[in-house]
Amino acid sequence: MHVPPGANTVSTATTPSNFDSNGHLISATMMWVQDYQARFLEILSKYPGVITLTLAAHTHRDEFRIMSSDDVLDITPSIAPCFGNDPAFKVFTFTRATFTPTDYRSVNYDLATMPGQFSDYYTFSEAYSMQGPLDSSLAQLYPALITNSAQQSIYIGQYNSGNNSVDSGTNTNWNPITSTNWPVFACGIGKMAELDFIHCVNSY
Repeated sequence: MHVPPGANTVSTATTPSNFDSNGHLISATMMWVQDYQARFLEILSKYPGVITLTLAAHTHRDEFRIMSSDDVLDITPSIAPCFGNDPAFKVFTFTRATFTPTDYRSVNYDLATMPGQFSDYYTFSEAYSMQGPLDSSLAQLYPALITNSAQQSIYIGQYNSGNNSVDSGTNTNWNPITSTNWPVFACGIGKMAELDFIHCVNSY
């Protein structure tokens, strides 16, 4: 698919009206109409184990979402750097017998140094020390990002496919994740419904 379900985390985190005067999240920018999203996830729940991995795009970021315990969605980064990301794409590894995704390699282009070509950025299994089906590994990574500061730092650094430079126009980092708004991005991984997402952020 192109647009993933769940929250538009960047828009939610950077829109002041989404927060009250105490900094609590009171509304969120969602990717889908919530009735459509609920129906889509309901359909997926009827076929557990059929889908081995779902791919999406749209955000231009290197991220993932846990749609349910049976369905994990990987969001591939973008070649176009219009949102401040370094251009990047992923090369997936599959098993021959079942075509189950087991790993991926991220390939990026460093806009800061302007090399002659794209180069290997990171490999998922090596970066996070995980083996096995990719959907299971991503599902295991989600809670680890909450408790493991080292893995959290890796994820945040890779979110923009390597571009951590400052936007000269706004004097802010191109990577939208900060220590303050991290709960918005963390909860965006695992909470698809708007109210669940808002509660997660406020109780993080």
